[in-house]
Amino acid sequence: MDEQPPTEVKEEPPTPELPTPELPTPELPTPQPPVVEPLPIPAPPAPPPIPEPPAADPAVTAPPVRIQILRFVIGSTAFIRNGDAAESEVAPFIDASYNRTMVPLRIIAEALGAEVRFNSTTRVVYITQNYNEISLGIDVPLPDDMGVAVIIDGHTFVPARYVSEVLGAAVRWDREHQAVYVYK
Repeated sequence: MDEQPPTEVKEEPPTPELPTPELPTPELPTPQPPVVEPLPIPAPPAPPPIPEPPAADPAVTAPPVRIQILRFVIGSTAFIRNGDAAESEVAPFIDASYNRTMVPLRIIAEALGAEVRFNSTTRVVYITQNYNEISLGIDVPLPDDMGVAVIIDGHTFVPARYVSEVLGAAVRWDREHQAVYVYK
């Protein structure tokens, strides 16, 4: 066998390394938020002028509201109305049947701004206040077991709490002094 000369392996010359060109880094502007100009806010419209109140008509204008305070003491004809002492012909009492303080109707109703009328034929008392009318039959039981209106010595007596509350007043009982206070 013939020998053959060894084959030379040819090496390729190395690829020269090309220098990487240094490119300048461009300076980019820093991002800024967009400039937003506030929208002008229109001023609110001026309020309308306050009209002058009409001149008061004495025939229409209601009188100023006053607080009414009444104090009745059981068995005493003396009573107090807004700090002033007064005298009644009859004294309040406690109706034992209903356990109610009975007071003279006309005194309490008129002190609370009501008018009182009595129909002797039907034995009904009419109490009128601010266009509202309440009727109470004498010796006829009142609602909610509140007692009855009665006539004693020609005077109509009513349960203080019932009539006061119907006329828009409040009642307080003073057990120690046996007194009833009505205030509005």
